[in-house]
Amino acid sequence: MHGKLSRTWSESSWVRTVSPDLYDVPAAVSKIALSEEEQEVISRKVTSWSTRAWNSLFKRAQEEVVIPQVYKNLSDLEIRPPMWNDVKGLYYNAWVHKQNLLSEAKKVGDVLSHQGISFLFLKGLAVDSQYQGSWRAMADIDVLVKDFEPAQKSLSGIGYILDDMWTAEQGRFGVGNLYCRERKTKIDLHFGEYPVHSLGSFHLPVWERCRPGEPVTSLEDTLLVLAAHVFNHGFYLMRDINDVYVILQNELDWQYVTQNAKAYHLEKPLSMLLKAAASVYGVHINDVCKSRFSLLYQYGRRRHTFQGLLQLHHLVVLSHMKKLASYPGYWCASHLTTAHHVIDPPWIGRASPSWINRTDRKRLGDMSKEVFHSIFGGNTAAEQGMHFMCEQGGVYVEKRDLQEKDLERAKGIIRSSALKVDRDISI
Repeated sequence: MHGKLSRTWSESSWVRTVSPDLYDVPAAVSKIALSEEEQEVISRKVTSWSTRAWNSLFKRAQEEVVIPQVYKNLSDLEIRPPMWNDVKGLYYNAWVHKQNLLSEAKKVGDVLSHQGISFLFLKGLAVDSQYQGSWRAMADIDVLVKDFEPAQKSLSGIGYILDDMWTAEQGRFGVGNLYCRERKTKIDLHFGEYPVHSLGSFHLPVWERCRPGEPVTSLEDTLLVLAAHVFNHGFYLMRDINDVYVILQNELDWQYVTQNAKAYHLEKPLSMLLKAAASVYGVHINDVCKSRFSLLYQYGRRRHTFQGLLQLHHLVVLSHMKKLASYPGYWCASHLTTAHHVIDPPWIGRASPSWINRTDRKRLGDMSKEVFHSIFGGNTAAEQGMHFMCEQGGVYVEKRDLQEKDLERAKGIIRSSALKVDRDISI
């Protein structure tokens, strides 16, 4: 990698490149490749590890979605912890699931192509080819299409049912979660433009910039999507750091990356990812001049602790973060992880985020159209500020900013309506 690059971070007075912490064993053993020095340190340190320490490592590896890397590195070092057979089982489960997803992705691509629907694979499928070997774990398939309904209808023909979805800006963009029970695979079907949930959506030329001959986003757009994904969830994983590392081994158009990071308020999450990669891998980002990269770097300088969350606007952030505790600070070098990084949204005090006006849809259970029609007198119904509908053998509810309490209320509405017409349902 370093041979491809001519100028380093350290040449800029604005940016300081840090060296990886060789004694941070959990981070090191989760890396894509280990240096000889790292191999020696790991082999020496883990000889005194207790079963509890090993269990802690593998539990965290599962949360950080890096079991394949951990398994490979320990295998190469011929290290066999007490629970090795369990770890081996976890690795093979991840491997089989990924092969299933790769096969399913080909099927999805063939179906959409046959119907003349333009599509691009995102996230895992966009970065997987940058890994050597099949060491990147995957959970689902992310697909971007221009129009949701024709794509969803095409995928329903191969067994996918809509589980839930949300839309924003009058349905101009959003994401639907589709699930195939028979093959146990999940698709996140993004439509319109890729959403940055709290800010709106990208207006990137992803279709024009996609890789030649491949239905995947360019590496620059993949890096921006990864930063947006971090922003959406409020945390990043060791798998994300590995993704950044393999992307950085290519020549990138940094002017495009930095301009769009600034345009879509992604400077902070992108800066955090780049500096985490620098910490874990000792990466030197080259060909990034001071004037371009400084706008990213400045957003990663501030540290946020739980004490800092006691401000009013941070409560808004906390209420929309899903897994704040699942933060990969455990993996990064100590000088980056003495505090939790909480992404402070740049829209605070400005326009309302799009989730306030978004419309969510959730599948409540199985139901035939005949039963639904007998309960509500039609294929759709509006009750108590909610919109009910029956599609593909299931009953759904739609509502702006749908909450967990709304789902229970929606099920109660259906049950009470069924009692009025003396119908027995299992919702």
